[in-house]
Amino acid sequence: MSKNSELYVAIPIETSVRELHPKLRLASFFLKENFNVIIGSYDEVYHLATNNKLSVLFVNNLDLCKVNEDLFLKTNSNETKILLLENEGLICADLNILVNRIHKPFIKHIYKYLAWGNEMSEMMIEKKYFKKDQIIISGHPIFEESKKKYYIERDIEFKHKNYILINTNFSGVNEAVAGQYVKFMDKESIEYTSNMQKSFISLTKHLSKYYTNTKIVLRPHPSESHFIYNKEFKQLENVYVIHKGRAIDWIHNAKCLIHNNCTTAIEAALHEIPVLTYKPFEDPKFDIEIANSAGLICSNENEICNHINDNFKKYQKPNIIRLANFNLNFYQNLKKNIKKFNLKHFVKHIQPGSVFFIFKKYIQLFFPLFLLSNSRKQDFKYRRRKFSFLKKDDLYNKFLEIHPVNKSQIKRISFMPRTFIIKNNR
Repeated sequence: MSKNSELYVAIPIETSVRELHPKLRLASFFLKENFNVIIGSYDEVYHLATNNKLSVLFVNNLDLCKVNEDLFLKTNSNETKILLLENEGLICADLNILVNRIHKPFIKHIYKYLAWGNEMSEMMIEKKYFKKDQIIISGHPIFEESKKKYYIERDIEFKHKNYILINTNFSGVNEAVAGQYVKFMDKESIEYTSNMQKSFISLTKHLSKYYTNTKIVLRPHPSESHFIYNKEFKQLENVYVIHKGRAIDWIHNAKCLIHNNCTTAIEAALHEIPVLTYKPFEDPKFDIEIANSAGLICSNENEICNHINDNFKKYQKPNIIRLANFNLNFYQNLKKNIKKFNLKHFVKHIQPGSVFFIFKKYIQLFFPLFLLSNSRKQDFKYRRRKFSFLKKDDLYNKFLEIHPVNKSQIKRISFMPRTFIIKNNR
């Protein structure tokens, strides 16, 4: 091994409000393992991976899309160990939906599949997508961040505490960008989701009137529009429609979380905050058992109020077998396996991205009206909402809470708007 060679890992982020802090902790893990870390927006990270030899590259999914096509066409998976760590791993009513998203020709490029739990691992083996020795049952860093052991409180610029938190998850019928999801839904799923959203609007109004002295915070999913909620609740002085900040920070200061089919229920349960699962109607085709079973099941508005009035005496921390995969095992599992990977070291200099690619990223982020087609404008509007420009000082201050680092260790890569390299000092 040359003295001028080092270990490099690349960590992509798709939705910054949900992933940035967990992925920064993942970056901290690799710095302690003597890696240099490339971290940033997934499209920029993937572009760098096609121009550089890396020791490890994480990917978020194996969907058939141009970004993934370019990545797997140009990246040498014989040299770079590509790890598949999906952002959606067990949070689905039908796990076949997650499995069927995988584009089979991409599978050959994956070195290891990091499964959230046993059920997903077994399904991958059954489908013959991955062999048993290719799978690590790891959990996911986002759930590690929910545990009080790792939690670092951050100011959410909301002076109230002990509020009722309602997290919605109705992107299919309430899209932030028109046409983003509805094209994947059939008539039955649209009707189910629409009726559930109406039930949550009704519940919010009921709680607002019943608990006039209690603040109610409704947090739409990152892919949802806020318009309908602002319209429905504009006359309700104790209801706040807010999306900014991390879900776990809002959970931390809440009296309870009310949800249906939402991943944040697992985060709240791990954070030891009472969870109420509102199910005014049921359908096993759409109900996500692992998320819903994280809370007390309530079938009507009065049941919700009864549990709140009773101070959640009937609530017990959920004992979900699959949930155990999310407990503090992710980094232990990764540390145990990473030493077996036989990783390659590469030269220190990182080749910058192409000038055209970087120019295009700035156009997409700051001047989307210059894009030609309406569909492309809509798509990039959506992408910009999920992850906008990232300042070096912001990254440094957030990372410093997790890992001792000098600002000189962090450098923006070739003017990329959302991607940096963090050099280890060893």
